[in-house]
Amino acid sequence: LSYVLIANSDYISQPEIIDVNRGHTIFGEFINLTCQLESTVSVDFTWDIPNGRVDKSRIHKSLGYIDEGSIKYSQLEIFNITSADEGLYTCHVFDHQNHTASSKLTVRIFDIGDHEISLQEPNGSNYLHVYAGQESVVWTVHVWGHPEPIYKWITNQNKEVFPDNEAHTNNNEKYSFSLNRNTNMSTFIIHNVNITDFGPYQLVASNEYDNDSLEFFLNVTDKPRVTLEIDKPFHYPNEPGKVLCIATGNPLPIIHWEFKPCVNAECQFKEMQGVLLNSREVTSISQHTVTSNELISFLRCTATNSIGSDVRYLEFLVSEFENGFDITDFEDTVVLDKDRSTATFAVGETIHILCGASKYEYTNVTWLSEGRELGNSDRITITRNTTEFSNEAFLEIKLANPSDNGIYECRVKTAGSSQSKEITIFVEEPTEPIIADPKNKVIETNFPKDLEMSCEVYGIPKPKLTWYKNGIIFKPNESRIIIDEESQVLRFNITKEDDAAEYKCRAEKKGVASKQWSLRFKNAQKTPVWLYVIIVILAISFIVAVVFMLIKIQKERKYRRMLKNLGLLNFEKGAIENLNPDLGIDEQAELLPYDKEWEFPIEQLKLGKQLGSGAFGVVMKGEAKNIIQGEPVTVVAVKMVRKNAERGHIKALASELKIMAHLGKHLNVVNLLGACTKDVTKEQLLVIVEYCRYGNLLNYLLRHRGHFVNQVDPHTKKVNYDIGQEILDRTYSFSNNRSDCHSPSMKYAAVMFANSNNSPPVSNNMTDYRAGANTDGTTKSDLTSMTQVSEEGLISSNNSAQPDWRSNYIGDYKENERLICTQDLIAWSFQVARGMDYLASRKVLHGDLAARNILLADNNVVKICDFGLARSTYKNDVYVKSSKCPLPIKWMAIESLRDHIFSTQSDVWSFGIVLWEFFSLGRTPYSGIDAEILYPKLLDGYRMECPEFAPVDIYQIMKECWAANPLVRPSFSKLSDRLGAILEETMRKHYIDLNDPYLAMNTKRIEEGQNDYLAMLSPPTFEALSSPLCVDDKGLNQSADEGYMSMKPCAIFSPRTAEGQVFDFNIHNRKHSNSDEANGHELLPMLRAPTDSDCETPLQSPNSVSNPTYHHMPPTIFEETTNQNGDVTKPTGNYVNMPQSKSVLNEKCTANPMKNEPPYVNV
Repeated sequence: LSYVLIANSDYISQPEIIDVNRGHTIFGEFINLTCQLESTVSVDFTWDIPNGRVDKSRIHKSLGYIDEGSIKYSQLEIFNITSADEGLYTCHVFDHQNHTASSKLTVRIFDIGDHEISLQEPNGSNYLHVYAGQESVVWTVHVWGHPEPIYKWITNQNKEVFPDNEAHTNNNEKYSFSLNRNTNMSTFIIHNVNITDFGPYQLVASNEYDNDSLEFFLNVTDKPRVTLEIDKPFHYPNEPGKVLCIATGNPLPIIHWEFKPCVNAECQFKEMQGVLLNSREVTSISQHTVTSNELISFLRCTATNSIGSDVRYLEFLVSEFENGFDITDFEDTVVLDKDRSTATFAVGETIHILCGASKYEYTNVTWLSEGRELGNSDRITITRNTTEFSNEAFLEIKLANPSDNGIYECRVKTAGSSQSKEITIFVEEPTEPIIADPKNKVIETNFPKDLEMSCEVYGIPKPKLTWYKNGIIFKPNESRIIIDEESQVLRFNITKEDDAAEYKCRAEKKGVASKQWSLRFKNAQKTPVWLYVIIVILAISFIVAVVFMLIKIQKERKYRRMLKNLGLLNFEKGAIENLNPDLGIDEQAELLPYDKEWEFPIEQLKLGKQLGSGAFGVVMKGEAKNIIQGEPVTVVAVKMVRKNAERGHIKALASELKIMAHLGKHLNVVNLLGACTKDVTKEQLLVIVEYCRYGNLLNYLLRHRGHFVNQVDPHTKKVNYDIGQEILDRTYSFSNNRSDCHSPSMKYAAVMFANSNNSPPVSNNMTDYRAGANTDGTTKSDLTSMTQVSEEGLISSNNSAQPDWRSNYIGDYKENERLICTQDLIAWSFQVARGMDYLASRKVLHGDLAARNILLADNNVVKICDFGLARSTYKNDVYVKSSKCPLPIKWMAIESLRDHIFSTQSDVWSFGIVLWEFFSLGRTPYSGIDAEILYPKLLDGYRMECPEFAPVDIYQIMKECWAANPLVRPSFSKLSDRLGAILEETMRKHYIDLNDPYLAMNTKRIEEGQNDYLAMLSPPTFEALSSPLCVDDKGLNQSADEGYMSMKPCAIFSPRTAEGQVFDFNIHNRKHSNSDEANGHELLPMLRAPTDSDCETPLQSPNSVSNPTYHHMPPTIFEETTNQNGDVTKPTGNYVNMPQSKSVLNEKCTANPMKNEPPYVNV
């Protein structure tokens, strides 16, 4: 079908394709496209469709025209569409002159349930910045959605704007919103832009499936616009009035206040400070509070920004009348109804009414009745008055009667007009008070519900109303209770249980009327029986509480007495203020505080076999979980008292714990790892220290005596480390092949590098003859019963009579007999000297230094144990009761035997004996010499000969240590230097480097601010201790005439907390020791090679019968002794019991002092 027209054309216009579905074609439905154009000539249409093989029965084409033939069109319909029908559709148009044109349209086919929304601003102008006064702002957005969405714009005022060409009524000339769904373009226009248009805008599209939005922002720049608002037009004199200055502008305006208090010419505006209430976006709100007693004053608010400024003025008016004009001043007896503007008076009363108006706004105040101005008469008086603020007119009517009823008008004049107020007056006969509902009421409700009691009363004149609660005038002082006199209501906004009571209102005037309410709460206690029960229970509870407190106080006192008896009254806090710097720490260790950082949970400790025991204590092998950082389980040694030990033994162990806690750390000292002190009052105290699996050096020397390599040159009598080196190297190599144990250098390098980045590496060339020991080869057999290995006697064991404090720590290892050599002995001596030097620098004495108190750990490291308490043990009566505790005579210095003086120099003497033990491979000192004759021989200058395996320079050191004069003995510092010089340089440096981590940890502890109480004590040197300082308490009771204090050599002078502060010194300012070692505490425990543990029993109570240690104690072997006089017991070992009384000694010192003198003096 075609149209034939005679007219010719020069071109053909572009056709337009219209989709009836507007792009929302659904699978299975139809496509309806119309291709149209405006043309005056005949045209033909052809279509190109994406599915060229479409069944022609599904296609329908038609031609037509509209608008009297000026618009021609071709319609294409395809039914039952499939996905193959989706694609590009092209409409071609041509005329008889072969002019052609075409248009294309892409058709999408949607499945049922498909949905999407797309909003795009093609120009990237979501943010616009314009100036106020611009004619319009336009945003154009490409919109699309399926199913077809509903579109709306949301303005900065949160108003919704819908498309103008759809079924919505905007009624808004400010905004225009057009939507072309054929082109999917949306246009939003803001007309006449001003500062109020500033802010965010949003285009929102939504259908039944999706919601989407596109954000826009309009930034409008404008100069400030100021608006002033006041809370009310008139204020009473000196009544605060609040004024708001609202300034809009962009940039945000800054507000300035000015106040002019009067209208006189001399008054000037003065700047005032306002309160900024709001400052955001384009609006600033500032508030200024004005108080004035002037008729009129002025406020000026100025707002400025970079664009300009704006100023507004406000008159602040003061008046004595509400809103500047009012009828008021009624007496209390007048029945007034302000809502209806009526006032009722009693016959015979005098009517007083005042009308007033601000004289700034109003003039000429007059009273009128029935339209006529009232004047003065016999009963009526009009009185005019002018105040500072107002013009007033008083109306007075005497002897009021019903004829005075009527409307009275107060009229005032303003500029060009007048205003008036009216009041209706009623005059009635007097009546008695009448309550509207006079019946008494019982109110039952639940608290905390609100409640009202209304007492509406009538009477002429107006009655006076009074409220009562339980017969007493009720004037509530809580904000929840309000008495409203106007409405005659008692109101409870919230009720409480104690509001239950009898309430009454009483009206009185020309008579009396009253009404009562009984207020009860249903959810309150219904019967007073329960109240009595509660009172009885509370009374009984109070009595029980008092009895309980008395019992608790009694128990507390008993508990504190028990602590005092144990010497642990101030176990945790200590009594530092009573610490005497002139006494040794061993005599006042109980005054030191116990830091809870050492506390270790007993649940994480498991005990194993017994390692050793003394008279009152035992040492157990154990496993502690996480006691050392980085080690899940650590094998430790645990010291505790025996089950039935005396209280003094607990005190001794607690003192040892405190000394170790404050001592710091050192490689060659057995270091504290933790403690379990929670049950110390139950005499259960556990001290956890480092585990040394090879036991004490005495046992070790005796066990390995047959495997010793002597490196002393028989000609020079000096050590030659090349001697026997081949055997030692071969043995060391063989041991390494049999063990997976780390080398000593590796073990201690791990310690150093874990704590200090500056620590030097340890030489890998160090020789160590125990490093290859198989740590898995532990044994479960006890060493308490040993066979005789030499003529000197038994290995030190639990069976010997020994001092109470000694641990008798034995080894716990099983391996082939290892070789030891002279280099080992020198290395041990060097380490012991360094350890003793550290103890001396920390002002701590050992008092019982011997090979049996020196332990051997992995990697050939030796550690000193059982230090700090021996001297006080010698002197304390607790340890020498009936048992006559034996003393280590053969290790004691001459002055210790003679004068009972124990000092650093006496430890040096003992160190010389230790050297003799080392280089004799564990032989007993002074072999064959009884203890009774040893002391005289020492006085005569006798000293032991050089041991068999000692180099000449080592023996020289021994002799210097045994100097009779303590002051000429070498210090431990010099001893360590001299012994270090004998060692090979690499080995000496090796042991020094091993101590670096301990030194660093001590320094860190000091830097963290922990108090160093040991540093404040005097050094325990012979000079300091040679003068007696002990004072017997009984000496205080002696007569002053005697001039002497009673001396008690066996008592320890130590101040107690109950005596108050004895010494006045500053703990923090006291200088520390000058020695280098005293400057830091070595806090890192010695690491060890991994070992298998034989611990099986989890720790419950260390002193309970559940501890297997107490079920199977090692057998005790008693030595036969002679004790003819009962004063001296002669054992077979190295000890002698010393008597407590000098008189016993003096009995023997008669005939020949040198021949019969016992080997002890003044002990």
